[in-house]
Amino acid sequence: MNEANFVEVGGADSEKDDINYITTEINEDVSVKVGGADSEKDDINYKPPHNGKPITKIGISPEEKYLVTYSPDDSSIFGWSIDKDELNPDNYRYDVPFIDKEFRKIEKICVSDDKILAYILKYEKVPYLVIIDMNNNNKRIQLDLNLHIVNCLSDDFSDLKLYLYCIFNLKREFILFHDRYQNYSDERKHMIFIYSVQTKNNKWTCKRMYEIPKEFKCISISKYSKLYLLSSNNRIYEWDLLTEKSTSMFSCDKVNEPGLIRISSNEKFVCLEIKDKIIIYSIELKIPIITLQTGEVEIQEKTKKQTNVQTSGFISLLDILRPLLNNRIYDSIMAYYQEDCKTENLSKIVQDIKSIEFIIGTLNGSILDGNILNIKFKVLADKLERLNVHSFSLYADDINDENLQDASSFNSDKWKINYSRDEIEIKFLKKNNESRRIRSIQDLDYPGMGGYMFFKNNDILIILNDGNYNQKPKLVFIYHFNENNNKISLSYFHHSEDKKFSISPLLLQNVNSFKHCNNEGISDIINNKESLLKHGVKLFSFAIKERKFKLIDKIYKKCILYFNEDLQNNKTFLGIISITMPLLNEYYPEFILKYSLETNMITDSQFYNIEDKKKNLHLYSKNLQLIDLTRSILWLKYNLPDKGSYILNRFIICLTLPILPILFFIINLLLKYHFINDIRLVDTLAGTFVLYYFYVTKKFSKYILTSTITPTINFMIPYIKFVNYPKDYNWWELIKPQPSPFVKTVNENIYKTWNGEALINFKWNTYGKYYYAVIWISFMVLLSCFTIAATVPQQYIDKNIQNQLFIVSIIFGFIHLSFEIRQFIYSPKKWIYDFWNIFDMIAYLLPIITSFKWLQTNDMNDHLIQLLSFSCLFLDIKFLLFFRAFESFGIYFEIIINVAKQIIYFLVLLFIIIISFAHAFYILLLPRSDYSFDQYTSNNDPNNPWNMALTFINNGTMDSFFIQKPDENTNMFIDFRTSILAMYKFLTGDSSALSNWPYLNNQSLVILIILFSLLVVVYLMNLFIGLLNMAINKDDDRVSYLKQKAEILAEIELFYLLPNQRRWNSWFPEVIYYSVNVDKAREEVKRLIKEGEWNTDSFPEMRKDLFKKLDIPDNVEKIDKIDATLQEVLKILNSAGFRWWEFSERERFLSGISDSVYAEP
Repeated sequence: MNEANFVEVGGADSEKDDINYITTEINEDVSVKVGGADSEKDDINYKPPHNGKPITKIGISPEEKYLVTYSPDDSSIFGWSIDKDELNPDNYRYDVPFIDKEFRKIEKICVSDDKILAYILKYEKVPYLVIIDMNNNNKRIQLDLNLHIVNCLSDDFSDLKLYLYCIFNLKREFILFHDRYQNYSDERKHMIFIYSVQTKNNKWTCKRMYEIPKEFKCISISKYSKLYLLSSNNRIYEWDLLTEKSTSMFSCDKVNEPGLIRISSNEKFVCLEIKDKIIIYSIELKIPIITLQTGEVEIQEKTKKQTNVQTSGFISLLDILRPLLNNRIYDSIMAYYQEDCKTENLSKIVQDIKSIEFIIGTLNGSILDGNILNIKFKVLADKLERLNVHSFSLYADDINDENLQDASSFNSDKWKINYSRDEIEIKFLKKNNESRRIRSIQDLDYPGMGGYMFFKNNDILIILNDGNYNQKPKLVFIYHFNENNNKISLSYFHHSEDKKFSISPLLLQNVNSFKHCNNEGISDIINNKESLLKHGVKLFSFAIKERKFKLIDKIYKKCILYFNEDLQNNKTFLGIISITMPLLNEYYPEFILKYSLETNMITDSQFYNIEDKKKNLHLYSKNLQLIDLTRSILWLKYNLPDKGSYILNRFIICLTLPILPILFFIINLLLKYHFINDIRLVDTLAGTFVLYYFYVTKKFSKYILTSTITPTINFMIPYIKFVNYPKDYNWWELIKPQPSPFVKTVNENIYKTWNGEALINFKWNTYGKYYYAVIWISFMVLLSCFTIAATVPQQYIDKNIQNQLFIVSIIFGFIHLSFEIRQFIYSPKKWIYDFWNIFDMIAYLLPIITSFKWLQTNDMNDHLIQLLSFSCLFLDIKFLLFFRAFESFGIYFEIIINVAKQIIYFLVLLFIIIISFAHAFYILLLPRSDYSFDQYTSNNDPNNPWNMALTFINNGTMDSFFIQKPDENTNMFIDFRTSILAMYKFLTGDSSALSNWPYLNNQSLVILIILFSLLVVVYLMNLFIGLLNMAINKDDDRVSYLKQKAEILAEIELFYLLPNQRRWNSWFPEVIYYSVNVDKAREEVKRLIKEGEWNTDSFPEMRKDLFKKLDIPDNVEKIDKIDATLQEVLKILNSAGFRWWEFSERERFLSGISDSVYAEP
């Protein structure tokens, strides 16, 4: 056949009124054989599919086993089987009934591997769904949610359900996108339904159901169960329907309709066409790696002209798209181009407008929806070089031991390798003989080449090992020659000492590899965006641990630079710094302060956004979170309409008016936890109650007081991935959890800016306050039960009740004690160094031990009373410590703790001095003769307690007198322990312990008293008060409080959350945002400038836009610096006795000093 067929991709009609209108020409002379032969048929009875009419729609099964085509001119759907790269017609033909171009046309077509056909039919601009079983005489299949799949043989279109998209995924499920208006409001509701394709009673069962948030619009759904959405701020998100996790991909220019964006993807890459751009996004790196503008891409429409493009050694379109193609399809494509691919460097690529382009566009998941692209390869190659995309990653599947060639057979017209004892030199021969040297390498006495491998696009892999007959260690290099700048750069490097080393798969670069990489190789990694994203965390960690300060500073500046180049899409580079903060905190904490100040009040968009909000400090994450309505499937299935019961439903509502508040409360709970939904409310009794609930709440909400709306400005917290936990985990984490960078980094510099405060508030409001309340309540149960049992007198409480209270105390005591034990197992050293952990352990152990002793003895003896006393004391103090999580109390707790930490050594010194004086007084006042408290002892020893006891004279004569029996307190210096207590009482102002001796005859005693009072009571105690004042003023109490709250949150995360909860994106997002009152933001900026903490070096354009939005003059920084300088000058002059305030006003004016700084001191 000489006639060419045109394939209209995207569902456009002849009027081209659809935004996705693109045409693709099919030339039937192709390499993918149809029916095992060329498209020209010798059989005179051969009848082409669709009677030779144009094809506009194509659907391919998820595993690419089957294909269907649709032709509107023929009103037919034709089936093809795909076997070993051949398209074989299976003689299946389905004539679509009642199709006309004006009112009814097919919008979407898809097919399963089991030959189940589904298509969306648009009737008068309203889309409907049709599902038929191709293996069962085109029998219609229904959905169990009764959404009224249209019957094309009738005109019953009464149920206006808007089915906009359908697809079969690789999990043998049917995904359906549904859009409709709410019947009680004007809001649109976007729904995703996932059905099992196991037919039961001619129906498919709905397995899961999701609601898309109203600020998102659906773009596409892939067979990998990935949902792509466009947010209101023009950011594209990916939602995995299997893992229920979202990924923020990148921002794009403003797009009015999501239909202007087309997306296809596989496991590694996502390819998008957005207006005038084609973008390939790396899922692994989470950044766009290739972006092409309209001038670099030509879309061919209905043309037979072939375009030959000379690539001159640059990367071809097929090579770029290869990761998006499976091997079978790629091999088929390359077979077609075999004549053009014989040369090693793909010097000639023919972008021929043939059906092979159509195969590229459909067989692998609709890459660019079958567009015919003519890429200007010189421009594309330049872009690849500028983006530093590793071309070898496109051929990673080919890197294996079988393809590795022996070094003795090295032969290449591109590369040359020279050996010497100290180095290996690599040369690229075709461009000025550019060379690269691998100098003497540690652990390799005499480096020799163990193997090599060539790749396209000027890549070479070489393996080096020790030349002294020792096959370990091994070093693997991949070098790339950049034709744009004529430089050889290192793309990959790995060090291994494994005897069974294999290059397949390529191992990740580790810290040990960096130790054996020279500075030039490390510079290649830093200057390569892809390499820095892949290995930046390990390289930065290596630099910190090895204390390579210059390398640390270089990586830090590169990360800031790359982020500044593309604020919207390069946030991941900031994550390199955030993830390594625990190491920075240990080795170089000054970098944390530097990073906190430089990234304070930044955003990830080109311009700051000001919005009107009710909250002054609004915290949020832009992570997409679909609403899981799966629990309400039964509601949707059985809440069927009954059109004849309208009056009866209203009558029943009137009868239930007395209990309506209770019903509304129940409805609110059911809606909140998604046991019911608001999809179908009309003409059902239950739906009428829900509808009436919405009506009443909407009316009452108008009279509820709301907070004042104020303008707020949005900022981004720069700690990217700082709160995220490792993705891989097991349930052993219940005993010893893996920490996040946030948990491991306790540094007050993080909380000196709003970023740290917003981070803490986000965590606290998201989950912290709820778990803290549960912990507090459970402790209150322990405290209440034990306190009642220990305090209430036995005559007022039954013994059985008392025993039960002690048993409950034991149970809750062990629950709290178990968390303390887990903390000890997690980090024994950290647990011991924290005083409050030991205090908590005592507070939980004492009540448990006391309760056990009571249950054993049931006797209130002296020993048990002491235990009860101390147990209640520790429990009461522990109760008080719960208030430290609230700012009003927490600041004072932090003052107490911080001051105690600063003066602890002074207190130790003071204690030693007190012990020294106690020792001196003990020696001086210790009784030197024998005595007994039980028998009167009379002697001349002035320190004898009997001689110091009170004497009462009878009748005024010495013949008869009474002596009060002495005890241990009569002379407190008979024991060294009580002598220490006597000194402490003297320190507090009680000198009664030294008043029993006459001072005139005890000069030594007087001297010691004077020395102690002057040195300790007067001097050291006043010094102690001064130190307390200095310690209180030294620290920022609010920063210390936030740090303390961060420790509380870290404890909740590690020991109270389950391992899977620590991976929830909504609780632990990669990026967090916050909005602040504009007036407060202006005041904060001015404060930072005044205190010298405002940095404009890293993001000058961003700071300029912030000043503009906050109405701050550009020269405010200079004015404040001049003012601060003048203040310093005046202080110096004032200290020198210069009397500025005596100058006249004229002299002040002439001196050029403003009144603001010219004031009498």
